Amino acid sequence: MTDAAADIAEAWQQRWPALRLAHLFASGGESERGLRWALLVLECAAARFGVSDRRVASQKLQFWTEALDAAARGQARHPLLLGQTWPAATARLPELLHDDLERARPETLQQRLERLSQAVAQACPEPTEALLSLTLLASYYALAEQEQLPLAEPPLALLLSGGGADPRPYHELSSGLARALAPRWNAQPKASWQGRRGQRVLGLETLYWLGSDLFPEFEAGRLSALRRSWRAWRAASGLA
Repeated sequence: MTDAAADIAEAWQQRWPALRLAHLFASGGESERGLRWALLVLECAAARFGVSDRRVASQKLQFWTEALDAAARGQARHPLLLGQTWPAATARLPELLHDDLERARPETLQQRLERLSQAVAQACPEPTEALLSLTLLASYYALAEQEQLPLAEPPLALLLSGGGADPRPYHELSSGLARALAPRWNAQPKASWQGRRGQRVLGLETLYWLGSDLFPEFEAGRLSALRRSWRAWRAASGLA
């Protein structure tokens, strides 16, 4: 990772503690691809949710679409994109968020997750990376609601039901997202995380943050093994 990319990673690690934990336990060389993708997901989410002007948000998302498209053609310029081969499909991630900005509409939580899942699957051909990306995006929706960010366009799809105009309380959204994502983590074969320890830690830590005190409900299935591993990693990092 270049110095410029490392600076971007450090800034995100300060804001998103799960990233610091992920880098601490990353497999060899993982920051050169796997965790850089996580940073790109967060950068795109920040472009969508971090400003109050719709036009500025649109321009930022367009920048990332063009940057990822150039990287797929071997003409990368952004520090996070240098030195790696990026599939052309990755440019669909900011396109997804741009579509959300321009055509936001009330949806149920399940409808929103299904639409996100389909779009993320197109941008991330690898299932494990797609699941991590979906978890990070879902957590950013919850963060935007919790921190009352000055959104260019309120994400109407945050509604847990499509009938009303008022968003549900943040904790209800957050725990609802966690409950909806837990089965997907359970269904992911453990072997699929081979060589992706940092991404696995990042996803599990993020899921824990979303679930908060509801996390003990996720004891069933493969997630219970992930949770035991997460406890060990968290203790070893000094964050227990």
